Amino acid sequence: MLKHLAAAALLLSASATGAAAALTQTTVTAPDGVPLFVEQSSGTEQPGLLLIHGLAQSSYALRPTMESALCARLRCVAFDLRGHGQSAKPWS
Repeated sequence: MLKHLAAAALLLSASATGAAAALTQTTVTAPDGVPLFVEQSSGTEQPGLLLIHGLAQSSYALRPTMESALCARLRCVAFDLRGHGQSAKPWS
């Protein structure tokens, strides 16, 4: 189901027109203490859209969608899984 949602988001972003989304980047700490990189768009409309990259990738692979007009409208959030991109590896 997640694959279908991601594909729908890509299709919507490709067909959307308008200004690109402004992105903010931060690091949050998971309950087990691992720092995770999070990027979110400036959109304020509900519902939000959570974008999750595949294995051996990072949130950078989702950048075209994050900068799209779709994410300028919706609050889009992408993060790097543990050990990927700018997130840390688990210690155990």
